[in-house]
Amino acid sequence: MRPILLDTDILSYFLQAHPQVVARVAAYLQYLPLSLSVVTWYEIVSGLRHHDTRADLDRFLVIAQGAVVLPLTVAAADVAATIYAEQRRVGRTLKGADLLIAGTAIVHGLVLVTHNLRHFAGLPGLEVEDWTEPAEPLS
Repeated sequence: MRPILLDTDILSYFLQAHPQVVARVAAYLQYLPLSLSVVTWYEIVSGLRHHDTRADLDRFLVIAQGAVVLPLTVAAADVAATIYAEQRRVGRTLKGADLLIAGTAIVHGLVLVTHNLRHFAGLPGLEVEDWTEPAEPLS
């Protein structure tokens, strides 16, 4: 099992009790702790505080206590800046938060778990998985 970095959308699906995401998280936790970027932490917490959903915020904070929260580093920011420049040259723009999350995954050698495959498709050095889909059987 490869170590992963959860994207914000997958954590949102988890908090909404998406059955496939909940099952995939539970299976993963049998082997490794969850990892998320501090950027994802910010996006989740700011959204939950804005919507004043205390129960979801409390659930997230419990989940995050057992997770590895990776800081934003200069190395991750540099990878994100390089990807930004490369993508702009070909006429593609990506959100800064997505780039910083991708940079964090790349620097740490983690698979990015996201439902936003279109946002991250074709980024050099980034492997992605969508946990809203059933897991492929192990061979």
